[in-house]
Amino acid sequence: MHLKLETLFLDLDQDRIALDRQLRQLDNQVLNQPSAPGKWSALQTLRHLIMAEEQSLAYIRKKLKDPTRAKKPGLSTWFRSGLLLGWFKLGMKAKAPPAFAAIDPNQDRDTVLADYSRVRQELAAVLDAVPADVVDRELFRHPLAGRMDLGSALSFFRAHFRHHQKQIVGMLKLA
Repeated sequence: MHLKLETLFLDLDQDRIALDRQLRQLDNQVLNQPSAPGKWSALQTLRHLIMAEEQSLAYIRKKLKDPTRAKKPGLSTWFRSGLLLGWFKLGMKAKAPPAFAAIDPNQDRDTVLADYSRVRQELAAVLDAVPADVVDRELFRHPLAGRMDLGSALSFFRAHFRHHQKQIVGMLKLA
């Protein structure tokens, strides 16, 4: 894996592992309890993260079939990426895309955590296979911010994860 991607990926996955440890101490009933009517539970929130990363991974795989067709990021790419990360830093909220709106309220903790681990392993495998000469290409597409390089994608994944991690920790009152 390219060193830049490896550093970003390891930071991202350490966050997931730390939350995994915390959630394994709680039972399904607690983890399936929404914080308020019409809100997601902790496990629904994790399922949302899994779905988002799975769809992103599918797009990256598609682009890697012919990575030379992907452009190199320009100033507008960096600007859009910065705006997206700033959005999360400011704690702003947005409605999840419709495809993510209907997440089953009855999730199994062990299944969700195993699914998240699997998706991250798949992401690591894909990142390991990215040729060095295309690491800087726009191989990721965010629904609002558009195309980005893989470093920006991993930065987004981490900001997205931390945004929802904060929600989960708050609703479960974890330390």
